[in-house]
Amino acid sequence: MTRMLIVWFILVLVASPAAAATVTLEQALKRALQANPSIARAQADVEAARAQRRLARSAILPRVDLEASGTRNEREIAFDLGGSTMAFQPRQDWSTRLVLRQPLYVGGREFKAIRQTALTIGVAEAASDSTEETILLRTASDYLSLVEADALIDVEHQNVDVSCARRKQAEHMLKAGEFTKVDVLRAEAAQKAAERQLAAAEQQRKEAESHLRLDLALDEEIIAVPPAFALPPVPGIEELTTASFASHPELKRAAASLDIARLETRKQHGAYLPIVMLNAAVTRQRAAFPSNESRAVGVSLHVPIFDSGEIASRIAVAGEHEKQAAASANEARQAIREEIVRSVAGLETARKSFELAQEQLAAAEGQYQQISSLYRSQEATSLDIDTAEGARAEARRAVVIGSLQTKLAELRVWFAAGSLKPTLLSKEH
Repeated sequence: MTRMLIVWFILVLVASPAAAATVTLEQALKRALQANPSIARAQADVEAARAQRRLARSAILPRVDLEASGTRNEREIAFDLGGSTMAFQPRQDWSTRLVLRQPLYVGGREFKAIRQTALTIGVAEAASDSTEETILLRTASDYLSLVEADALIDVEHQNVDVSCARRKQAEHMLKAGEFTKVDVLRAEAAQKAAERQLAAAEQQRKEAESHLRLDLALDEEIIAVPPAFALPPVPGIEELTTASFASHPELKRAAASLDIARLETRKQHGAYLPIVMLNAAVTRQRAAFPSNESRAVGVSLHVPIFDSGEIASRIAVAGEHEKQAAASANEARQAIREEIVRSVAGLETARKSFELAQEQLAAAEGQYQQISSLYRSQEATSLDIDTAEGARAEARRAVVIGSLQTKLAELRVWFAAGSLKPTLLSKEH
């Protein structure tokens, strides 16, 4: 008996559905920023760029190295100098050397490299901001798709209920001799079509929920709350373009990349300049020849005289990369402007489509009510009521889709302008 109870308890736990998490749009967006792996990777790139800057700074700072060695020679070699024995090669020999190296002048290349790494941090931060914008748009899109699927499921349930009621009515009228078998078959076909649409809506919900779980790094089922956010009014194209040129992450990244390329060209030109190094060393050794302890300070100069065109080639490569970076920056500006134009046009189309869908639904509801009344009084055929039901169902779907597509089109406008994150997560909204 005890074993049976244990087995039953395990089966209940396995069969019990996972707890569902009720998530609002604002909660989904905040969690995506905190838990999405893509954002974590982008932030890790920022930290790596900061570490690279610290590495570049170390090139202009002094370096102190300790060198030590121990040697066992085959025999000891000593000289008699003025009555005293001086070991030239002890049998057990050792030496230590403390070395200081400090660059005094390297043509300004290290300072340019440090400035490049500072700009690299800006590139990484802009890339992180761009990743956050992309993840926020994807999360909002998947969230709205889930809400849309829930609304469509409700619509399809209504359509199924209406088609079932009409099928039952057709069967009663067939028994009463008022309808033909064709009317019943047409009602059954309409019911199956409505059930097929319901199954498609349920499949759409599963897909949208799966995508949203990936965005939020969640495992449990998600219950989405229909959003009621009100975004700021969308400015004109010129105003959006001007604002995006000042703050768009992609443009920041392109501008920083161009500055890095320019610095690289100047840095390669610095290879023609001399390198001056300060070297200091303190040496201690067991051998007394020439001295068991010595100190030395020196300055070394390195000037390239002939390098078979290596420096010139590096300068040429850096110059071409600078041209590429300049072209990419111009291309990014134009691409962002055109994306804003397309997104604003898409928003206008979505709004107009939603208005037309509402008018279509009002007309379809009126048509259905009139045809339904005539159908009950046998003044309209089953084909007429089937057409009216189909028109009303399609209008309902269009209203649901149009409402959420309009919200998504607004989000895409702010995404195109590079301002989706501050717009979505501002205190006013």
